[in-house]
Amino acid sequence: MEANLRSLGVAFAGYPPIVGSSNGGESISDIDMLVDAVIRDSGDLAVLLPTKVAVGRSFITAKAHCFGYLRQICEKHRRLAPYAGKVQKAWENAVFSLLAEDVYRAIVSHSRLYSRSLVRRAAQELLSLWEHRFDTSLTVYGASLIDLWRARTQVVPVFGTMFGTIELMKLSSLLDDAWQSFLFVAAENREMLQSVEEFIFGLTHEEIEVLRERMLEADISVVSRADLPGILGKESSQRYAHGDSNRDPRSLYSSFLSRAEACRHRAISSVPGPHRTLEEFLLLELLQARPTAGSART
Repeated sequence: MEANLRSLGVAFAGYPPIVGSSNGGESISDIDMLVDAVIRDSGDLAVLLPTKVAVGRSFITAKAHCFGYLRQICEKHRRLAPYAGKVQKAWENAVFSLLAEDVYRAIVSHSRLYSRSLVRRAAQELLSLWEHRFDTSLTVYGASLIDLWRARTQVVPVFGTMFGTIELMKLSSLLDDAWQSFLFVAAENREMLQSVEEFIFGLTHEEIEVLRERMLEADISVVSRADLPGILGKESSQRYAHGDSNRDPRSLYSSFLSRAEACRHRAISSVPGPHRTLEEFLLLELLQARPTAGSART
């Protein structure tokens, strides 16, 4: 496993810089061309973007699997327990860096919704992630996303009244002022609030609405995790509710992919519910609030 990771790392390092390189004869000469390539290649990294992008993502994916395996070993062997915390953090960093990449790509792919300057800033951050795969730090805004996801792994939804008050208070206690500022803005935007609900409950908007309707019909004021299988069905309850308490970052990635897919479906079908994920909304606010940060790294 270690040898394979090293080989992927060597392969990644052997490719030229992404901007100024080519893929299949197509040159990526500047950031604007990169934005256009991301927009056209939104469905498949291997088609129009430089090969270095795909190789780098493969490297981080393999790294995530490696640390996930090491985390399991630490749990099984007591003498390795002292290393569990560091391994857990490395595992989360690998998985969450892939997640951050997906959020940046979402903003660039949704370029019709945003100003060109905002899309360029997102593209610059994305380029920084792609170009510096070996860095243990992330871009300024990517680090904020990492903090959000890491905090979310420590919050187990209790559902209850389905207002999300307990979950939101717990999450907010673990985050900085940037999150508080985001919530202040989100309070005035229905779509953003809906995306927050999806994130803290780990359920889609449609499932949240089903729960609330059943509560009204049955005249009950609270629901528990144990009630979910009977209301939403076994598949839904397992997909979203399980794994919240085991600190497995992949469960959060799975939740993001499910929420993102649901958002795409709603946008295409013009049905109620959020058309963008919480992560995309948060990253947008960060980009707009700190536009001069560019692609600086910490």
